[in-house]
Amino acid sequence: MAFVIAAGLVAMGVAQRTVFLGPDSETIKVSSEQDLPFTVIDSDVFEALPEALPGESGTLTISSDGPIFATYARTTDVLGWLGDQRFTHATADGGEIDVATVEPTVELEGDPEGRSPAGSDLWLESFTAEGTMEENFSFPEGMQLSVLIASDGTEPAPATIEVTWPIDNSTPSAPWFIGAGVGVLVIGLLLYILAVVHSRRSRGPRRKGQPVPLTGAIAIARDRHVAGEIDEAKPESAGEADAESRDDGPDDDGPGDDSGASAGTDSDAARPDAQDEPGPERGTAQREASPWSLRRRMRLALPALGLSVALMAGCTADVPAADPTPSPSATEEAADTEAAQQPAITETQAERIIADLSEQVAEADEKNDASLAAKRLAGTALEIRKVNYSLRGDIDDYKSLPQIPAEPIAILLPQAFDGWPRTVLTVVEDAEDETVAPTIITLRQEDPWHSYKATYVSQLRPSAEIPELAPPYQGAALVPPDSSFLQLAPEDVATAYASILKDGEKSEYAELFDIENDGFLAEVTQKRKKTLSNFNKTGEDTGKLSFGQRAGASDPFALMTLHSGAIVGVSVVEAETVEPTDADAVIRFEDDPVLQAFTGEENSAGGVRTRYLDQLFFYVPSQGSEEPIRLLGSSSSIRGAEVLEAETDSEDEDE
Repeated sequence: MAFVIAAGLVAMGVAQRTVFLGPDSETIKVSSEQDLPFTVIDSDVFEALPEALPGESGTLTISSDGPIFATYARTTDVLGWLGDQRFTHATADGGEIDVATVEPTVELEGDPEGRSPAGSDLWLESFTAEGTMEENFSFPEGMQLSVLIASDGTEPAPATIEVTWPIDNSTPSAPWFIGAGVGVLVIGLLLYILAVVHSRRSRGPRRKGQPVPLTGAIAIARDRHVAGEIDEAKPESAGEADAESRDDGPDDDGPGDDSGASAGTDSDAARPDAQDEPGPERGTAQREASPWSLRRRMRLALPALGLSVALMAGCTADVPAADPTPSPSATEEAADTEAAQQPAITETQAERIIADLSEQVAEADEKNDASLAAKRLAGTALEIRKVNYSLRGDIDDYKSLPQIPAEPIAILLPQAFDGWPRTVLTVVEDAEDETVAPTIITLRQEDPWHSYKATYVSQLRPSAEIPELAPPYQGAALVPPDSSFLQLAPEDVATAYASILKDGEKSEYAELFDIENDGFLAEVTQKRKKTLSNFNKTGEDTGKLSFGQRAGASDPFALMTLHSGAIVGVSVVEAETVEPTDADAVIRFEDDPVLQAFTGEENSAGGVRTRYLDQLFFYVPSQGSEEPIRLLGSSSSIRGAEVLEAETDSEDEDE
């Protein structure tokens, strides 16, 4: 019987893992009735299946007859990039997946043209394939992301899009059934072995005493003993019995009575010497003391116990995989705040953007191609590059501008903003040459369809002390140009520093700046003194040299630091003007190829003016702080030159 039960339990456990085993995954299809070039699937869709294993997201499978492009990014970025397009959008709400067509939210002139999504700075990671693609996305927690699927931006998106989740098809009771079956089998084998051993022992010789013939007197005594009339005292010896008979004298039968003599003889014969070692008592006491009775009870109890365990194992319910209990974190609480906005880019995006920026600018520098540089440069940074390319085209040995390193990124401070334009501050070190000063760069993205472009590029000063900044995953707010919460509004910083370049410690703004540790100010002052000294050696009697400075035309840039201060980027234009003081004098510069390249002349009767463009970064503390405004980074490059007419006003400020 035990073997039958064991076989049934094992068979039930094996069947749960084979013929009765359910599917280990579930798949849904995302399809649209219209052939649109883009399909968007929110990250919530990949987590919409309640039956999915904890911590597992859906696997995306795409099939197409042509090229396949897939990428994921923040939902706001994806929707912003598709603002002028019609597309298919799959969303999830309460475990239900909905697929709908979204109309354009941005009105453009004419019909919206298809465009390739490849290469956008908005994407966190991109994938390409031909025919079939299968990707398992691991989305970071705390970010609302979406997957964008396309062919090439003009052709319809792949029609076959499936999301597959792994589900729990475990059978926790199967091991119990199999284990119980094995246990019952072992118990059955043990009982079988015990039965065989007992059977063999029972076949051996047994001791059994000869039955004692009962006489009348013994029978009567036994009956009286059973009735309780005789004490269970030890029988008297034969000598004591004879003495008692002699004392009592002969009875009525007389000495010749054969019956009395026979009784005494039979009684003695009925008590042999072996009676001194009494045998086991009979009746109930004998059964309780027997060890074989305990063994018989155990034989009955063990199979019953094994069967009970097996039945209880079979009743064990499937235990579903426990979902981990999420614990609240500061990041999640911050994400729930409606006012909180996400940083413009992540560290991964920044690394990719800076690497591409470095590569594009290096190629443009090599080819002297301003249009190529314009793909990653704008504003002041592009203007300076164009001037450099022009001079290098005219002067064979003219030095190129410093290269922009690709890695590593030492500091990243993105603007926390979901809209456009967006701004990012970064400091990049040179991995190949540690002696080169780190490069401080501002990046700006005008809209979702354009790349990030560097607007300010300078070298970090050796004595620069970077203030405490927010972490990259948090970002910082952009400070308005006219902010009154700083010691100087960002729009006034360039004008104030131009005053310091002119008057030094006598400037009205001198008390606000850390002039003593300003290396750039010292360099400009020293250069001007040297230039003036060289000019006076030959032209002091016939001409004059003057210097001018003013705020640049580019918009200031300012991102907030942790202690309510700001890092501000501005431009300052310096001017160096040489004019004749004698009507017959002529300013000659035939030995200066740079002036010749700009002006196309070798001399001028009215004079010549050379302009320089400075890109400067400052730390401006908050209003009420005892810290001074200090310079963080600087660069200065020639901007241009022009000859002056004889009657031209000699103002040393232009534009």
